[in-house]
Amino acid sequence: MQRREDLEKQIYALAGMEFNINSSKQLGVILYDELGLPCGKKRSTAVDVLKKLINTHPIIPFLLEYFKY
Repeated sequence: MQRREDLEKQIYALAGMEFNINSSKQLGVILYDELGLPCGKKRSTAVDVLKKLINTHPIIPFLLEYFKY
């Protein structure tokens, strides 16, 4: 569980605020509105979509690891 807590701290630091990481709506706001990641027509936060965005922002690898737990 410590690793997941460490990941949360990294994600919050990169996002610049705390939010519910498990809320797709809140995560979408962070990724697409606050951080300006490209979203196309849909604002998906699904793992397969995040994998495609892995090189767009340093927060993405932390999110992918977080969702493995």
